[in-house]
Amino acid sequence: MKNWLKRHPKAFILVIVLVYLLAFVGTDIFFAVHSPADSSAETLDLAKISEKLEKQEVSIASVEDTQIQPVTLESIQSNHPETSVWNLLQDLPEQVDPKDWKLQIVNELFPLKEDITSPLYVGIDGQTYDERIKESVQAFMDASEKENYKLKIVSAYRNLATQTANYQSYKQVYLQQGLSSEEAEKKAREYVAPPKTSEHSLGLALDIVTQQWDQGGKGLVEDFAETPEAQWMKTHAKDYGFILRYLKGREKETGYQFEPWHFRYVGKEAADYIDRHGLTLEEYVVLVYAKNGIELTYKVDEDLKVE
Repeated sequence: MKNWLKRHPKAFILVIVLVYLLAFVGTDIFFAVHSPADSSAETLDLAKISEKLEKQEVSIASVEDTQIQPVTLESIQSNHPETSVWNLLQDLPEQVDPKDWKLQIVNELFPLKEDITSPLYVGIDGQTYDERIKESVQAFMDASEKENYKLKIVSAYRNLATQTANYQSYKQVYLQQGLSSEEAEKKAREYVAPPKTSEHSLGLALDIVTQQWDQGGKGLVEDFAETPEAQWMKTHAKDYGFILRYLKGREKETGYQFEPWHFRYVGKEAADYIDRHGLTLEEYVVLVYAKNGIELTYKVDEDLKVE
């Protein structure tokens, strides 16, 4: 062998070059073929995932006259072409519970049937929220103080009766303007959630603006997103277990327009994952079910119809 190498040094060098090419170029080719950017590969991966999951049917309210649509693994893949459902599932922690109280979803597809029974706490700015999140709320507000941001919680827990009264007051305004009952309801929904469909009724949601913004009577409007305080909250909410709940361009999943003031507690682990991958809470919950071997399917239940 040594004699052969001495007689054919160029051949030996060629062999070494070929080995390196196979090692590096071959690897690049493999990942190019199986890259998530390849839509056919995505579909194949998703089909394989779906085959392994147990289907579980859940009841939803009628989706008529609303922009919201139930989230599926397919819609998640469509919304996030830069990755794959497989990668998202792999990045989830091993132990995640889809029925965790912190992950409950309330919207027009999943209305509350009755008021919550978990203990409530009257805390910062005289606002009421779930007692289990009081330390996280305090830490969030304390951190903003250290940055010299003067924040104010302007709304938190609302029971079903309060939410109903709030909605009806908006509807009444539009009725007095001459709109029909149907038109008034549609207009009211642009500004306030119908009864039983607001996650404020969970005690896990906070509407936060600045003291100056509130004192100026500017209200809850999208322009708040341009303030340094809103941008700081969006970036750092996850450090305290909160997420910016209603993202711009994600109305089909959440059912709500962009709300830069609305933060929802989900816990630090979930908040970090959701923020890192640019997900909605609805998408996260569907992925958590899949991580536990379940693919959600949906069936309209007329008894859940939002009044």
